[in-house]
Amino acid sequence: YDATSQPLRDVIYADSIWMTVGDNGRIQTSTDGLRWTTQTSGTTQDLNGITYATETDTFVVVGDNNVILQSTDSGVTWTARISPGLSQRYIKHDNSVTSRNSLGRN
Repeated sequence: YDATSQPLRDVIYADSIWMTVGDNGRIQTSTDGLRWTTQTSGTTQDLNGITYATETDTFVVVGDNNVILQSTDSGVTWTARISPGLSQRYIKHDNSVTSRNSLGRN
C-alpha cells in the first residue's frame, strides 16, 4: 500500500483484481486488497472514475481535462482515448446487450 496524501477517487473489483484511481494520474492494483502496485497511467491529471467491461476485458478510467484511459491487461499498461468533451467525473458501464459507457460531470 502506498500511503501518500494523494486522494483516491474511485475503486473497483473486477476480473479478480482491485483497482483504485486518484489524483495526479494515480492508478493502483491489487490481487488481495492488502498489497498494492502503483501503475504508470501516462498522465498527471486527476482520475475520477473507473469501470470494467466484461465483454471486452477492458478497464476504462476517466479524469480531468478530457482524460480517458483504457487497459486490456489488468491495469498494467494504459492507452489514452479521445474524450467527447469536458472533464469527466464518473463512468458507468452497462453490461446489457447494447453495452455502453455513460460519462458524466456530477
